[in-house]
Amino acid sequence: AENQGIEFKVEKDGNVSDIFYSDEQRLQQIIKNLLSNAFKFTEGGSVVLRFSQPAPEIVAQWQQTEEESAWLEVSVTDTGIGIPDDKQDLIFEAFQQVDGATMRKYGGTGLGLSICKEFARLLGGHILVESCEGKGSKFSLYIPNLPNGLNKQSETIIATEEVAAGFVFNEEQRTQETIV
Repeated sequence: AENQGIEFKVEKDGNVSDIFYSDEQRLQQIIKNLLSNAFKFTEGGSVVLRFSQPAPEIVAQWQQTEEESAWLEVSVTDTGIGIPDDKQDLIFEAFQQVDGATMRKYGGTGLGLSICKEFARLLGGHILVESCEGKGSKFSLYIPNLPNGLNKQSETIIATEEVAAGFVFNEEQRTQETIV
């Protein structure tokens, strides 16, 4: 942030518990990737990492819950290049970026957000984007508190291996399609 002259803030709402149960490695990977993208696509302005409790109506889309504290919202907001409306779903697909010029200018494989989406799913949550081209983006991760741990660790390991295998398979398909 300092090297790029970008203001970086970390905020935590007062009603967010200091202890939250989840898969620490996957949660950290999602946050690191979202921050990396925010800094990569922001040439000036700011990046804000915020921890808050989501509004009940947001969580109700996926699961009825009595307690707002059962979920955590982690958002990364930037003042970067933004994403056109018609590309916002596409960016979560493997090997996809907004356009070829974006890939050439900023680099990357187009896997980061698809991995984030899959890790969010493995954590029982969801990831959403709000963006305005030329004005920035907000990526919001919503995950449930899991005080009793993940359902079954072995299921998570198997699912993670399937995700990795799927990315390798998709990469092979992409290469074959490119050659043809």
